[in-house]
Amino acid sequence: MTDLITESDFKNSLPSGMDKRGVPAQVLQDVNDMIANGYEGEIFRENLLSHTDILKEGKFSLQQYVNSVKYMSYKLIGKTNKASYCLTFPDKYTDWVANGVSEKDISAYVAAYNKSKLVMRLYDITLVPFHLLNQPYRQAALLKEVSLMRGISTSGKDVSDMVQHLAAAKVLDILTPPESIQTELQMKRKESEETGDLKKALADLAAAQKSMIERGGDLRDVAESSIVTADFEEVED
Repeated sequence: MTDLITESDFKNSLPSGMDKRGVPAQVLQDVNDMIANGYEGEIFRENLLSHTDILKEGKFSLQQYVNSVKYMSYKLIGKTNKASYCLTFPDKYTDWVANGVSEKDISAYVAAYNKSKLVMRLYDITLVPFHLLNQPYRQAALLKEVSLMRGISTSGKDVSDMVQHLAAAKVLDILTPPESIQTELQMKRKESEETGDLKKALADLAAAQKSMIERGGDLRDVAESSIVTADFEEVED
């Protein structure tokens, strides 16, 4: 059985700057009731103590955080959105049914919760990206296409030039990183280039100021000198 969480454990996991004078007894009870649920409780405990940095922003209460981590823990073991919601908020679901709330309305409430800001933040943190989750199949597909590209067939038959050509194109397609990664790399490269330009401009400014001082220039002019950069376009006559 997974170890239950003490109030001290919970306090120590909270980010600096938060009020750690006490964890509400009901919150701690909800946490340990969930942990006692076996496998999903183990997942819940790990995620609960790992992602408390989300609380730094001060936008979410401790109870909201616990509820969202509980919901995501059920999602991580394959439960549907509705099942995860009903297990997270059993009393609320019971009240809806007792008051005759339609299944259509319940589905709408569940969908809204699934898209709430805190839940979406936890999705980003806890769910493995699809391209990483299926990496073994991606690698197997790549090796198959590389084999065909080289003219090697598992059946022993000759591989036509067209098949080799198509396989080569597919290899390039498989090796293309996901768009999000490409965008990140492009942004980093742009930032690097801009930083390099700024460093060069600062070095040039420092050299110019030093030269002005050595020539006996006015110190006020030296202090007020600035960096000027410009992009020029060649204009055809």
